[in-house]
Amino acid sequence: MRQLVPLLKPLIVLSLISLTTFVLVMGAPILQPLALGIFLALILQMPVKAAEIRGVPRRAAVIAVILFVLAAGWAIYQFALVPAQQLLGDVPRLQGDLSDKLQELRHSFRDAEDATESIKKAAADVTAIVGEEAVPEVVVREPSFMTQAALSFVEIASIFALTVVFVSFMLVARNPFLILATVPFSGFTSKRHAAETWRSAERRIARYFLATAAINAGLGLVVGLALWAYGMPAPAFWGTAAALLNFMPLVGLLIGATALSLVSIVTYDTLFLALLPPVTYLAINLVEANFVTPSIIGNQMKIAPIAVVLALIFWGWVWGVIGLLIAVPLLVLAKAISDESKRLDIVHRLLSRRN
Repeated sequence: MRQLVPLLKPLIVLSLISLTTFVLVMGAPILQPLALGIFLALILQMPVKAAEIRGVPRRAAVIAVILFVLAAGWAIYQFALVPAQQLLGDVPRLQGDLSDKLQELRHSFRDAEDATESIKKAAADVTAIVGEEAVPEVVVREPSFMTQAALSFVEIASIFALTVVFVSFMLVARNPFLILATVPFSGFTSKRHAAETWRSAERRIARYFLATAAINAGLGLVVGLALWAYGMPAPAFWGTAAALLNFMPLVGLLIGATALSLVSIVTYDTLFLALLPPVTYLAINLVEANFVTPSIIGNQMKIAPIAVVLALIFWGWVWGVIGLLIAVPLLVLAKAISDESKRLDIVHRLLSRRN
């Protein structure tokens, strides 16, 4: 019996991880907008508090901030919508051009295709000789593109609406996160220490995300101007996409560079010109990641790269795009709290980058 005791702890931990993953997957329709709402509320607490200090009623400040964010989002959407529609309208032509330019690669696979056809013919001959009955072919028809687009729009609209509702309620309530942070503690000293820890972490998180948003906006502007100078189609769309994709480290960079490379190949006639836009896109992102962000944000929020990669893999697997968006914010939240609490020193050491 005593030999089984050391095995109980890892089994319990594994069971808790499995149960948590199951809850995250099954409760995604509610938990996704709740998670987004929590992080947006953390960021928007600062302007709401600033308006309150100037004598604006809290409810009026919350309404004003929410309306401003919605108006800014709508303006960005409209700014990128027209060039995006033009780009999507050119997709059939771009596919044809890309197919022509990749024709040489298809020739290299012709031998493999011929071998496959030979195997199919041999299998048909064997079937005819053996005399087996033909197996009926079952064709599964997938939903049309319009049906998939409609379902995706409904899903995004529902997540957006629930997120706005959650953000509004959390901003109207006074210090909901502070109350939750102090609930697990009973003594006055413990509650005060927890409150001070949370206030410090909350300020750092809000400043971090506001600085990140400003950096990403500048990144998108530089990328858009560079691609406009190169004569790339829809530079406003690419700039907006670069800014949004930069909220997903590593994954966003790969997605943006790949998509830009495909469009660049069919836009330019020479290999040198075709490589300029994606190489410039990568160079701008590398400068931002290695020089701009460290100089503005500093070393306070440096997180171990392996922690970022593991978080992206886990949350991307559990929640897809939404998971990729909240993976790094969750790490930043955990890092900020662990920096202020000695009880979470092990979390601090796991998440901190080694110099």
